[in-house]
Amino acid sequence: MSTGSLGFHANRRHRNPSVGIPRLPVRRTTTPRSVVAKPTLVKAEEVVPVVTKDVVPKESTNEDPHFVFATVCKQLYSSTNEIVSEEGSRVMLLYPMKTDDDSGLVFMKRKTVVPDTGQLKLDWVRVYDPNSDTHFVSDFSVVP
Repeated sequence: MSTGSLGFHANRRHRNPSVGIPRLPVRRTTTPRSVVAKPTLVKAEEVVPVVTKDVVPKESTNEDPHFVFATVCKQLYSSTNEIVSEEGSRVMLLYPMKTDDDSGLVFMKRKTVVPDTGQLKLDWVRVYDPNSDTHFVSDFSVVP
């Protein structure tokens, strides 16, 4: 008779480490079959659709997550009149556009990242001047 590859011996008594520990009685935790509800089939004609007040989803008024890429036509100035982007560069702009009530200038947020730290930076930039009909960005796109 071969002994097998795992060390099994038919005549050897196996040691159980739990010998001597009293066993607790096993309690049945399942629900008896008589208590479980049986599903009932409903005909399609009997199903009444539930209509709520807001069947059509409301449009989002928050436009902050929407963004576009654009090419700078003329140097971009921040709201503090600093040059932040040079002509010909691509920038990421975030909606909504804001119009200054006094001057009529149109601003959008420009999103940049600090290459060393990965921190995001947002600053307001002038994208249109209605007084001189100057567009500071063009070639809008949703891809860079």
